[in-house]
Amino acid sequence: MGRLRRLALARQVSQSSVIDVGPVQKQQLRRNEEYRSRKIALLEALLKNWQSWRAILEDSGVETLVIGGEEWNFHDMLDGIKELPPRQKQALWLILIEDRRPVDVARVMFAGSKRIVGEMAVQYKNDALAKLIARHESRKEG
Repeated sequence: MGRLRRLALARQVSQSSVIDVGPVQKQQLRRNEEYRSRKIALLEALLKNWQSWRAILEDSGVETLVIGGEEWNFHDMLDGIKELPPRQKQALWLILIEDRRPVDVARVMFAGSKRIVGEMAVQYKNDALAKLIARHESRKEG
């Protein structure tokens, strides 16, 4: 098949199978990214203050915090942490709740490895945060 014929066929297919929904709005994508990064920062702050939240729960029985119009439940969060894969749970707990340095956490997690970098543990922590946020969103919707 010749080049011109292929181009003509491609043009016919593309004209009949393409649905134009308009240009991608970069501003909307930026808002979604900003929303996600704010939510990650909020979740990190909640987990860094886990012991305080637990003390409030034990002292006054307050198990749900409303921050920025969103509800965060202590027991739901704890269940979400328990459901995480072991390495993600370990990294999340040690870095955020126990406030250890990522490089120290990586040394614990990857003992015996020749090349240990703090970013290794940070990646597991970030994956755990993403799963917790996805879980929180699905609970909020359902």
